[in-house]
Amino acid sequence: VSRQADQIPTTADQEVARAQLRRITTMWRNVCVYPPEHPRVTAAVTAVLQNLAPVPAADRAVHVRDGELHLCGATFSLDDEDALALVARLQEVGLRGFELTEACTPADVVAFLQAARQNRRQSSDALVARWPGDHPRLRALPLSFDGGFQDGPAKSGAKGVRPSRPQTGPV
Repeated sequence: VSRQADQIPTTADQEVARAQLRRITTMWRNVCVYPPEHPRVTAAVTAVLQNLAPVPAADRAVHVRDGELHLCGATFSLDDEDALALVARLQEVGLRGFELTEACTPADVVAFLQAARQNRRQSSDALVARWPGDHPRLRALPLSFDGGFQDGPAKSGAKGVRPSRPQTGPV
């Protein structure tokens, strides 16, 4: 019973996560607007990384799953304005999220967000095609789809799979 209680975020945890969500959306916006050395960029990136330091490694990913945004051990509905703004930015660059390690530097974050900005303007490819998949401190999480999608022709009788083109002729 105590394990389940430990997994339920407290109001304080939710408030900490909400503050971090706002920091992340501000940071992303600032990197898109100002040069990397601008005080608004450096202050925003530093604030995000400092406030992420005490977060357990398992909760360091910012990602969308099951129609909700997960961040710092908390879950936000997409009815939430801040969560929706961050999810929209992620979708613009073809990501479901990103993960920062304890060793992530401000330079890593700025480079990632600049790549996202450049990707949004110049490419229809997802950011994961341009960001190194083996980056040791910041990992981009690609969009993934569950059910109903496959390469090649549909197999008859496969659950959740529709034929790639409508069938014609007598049944």
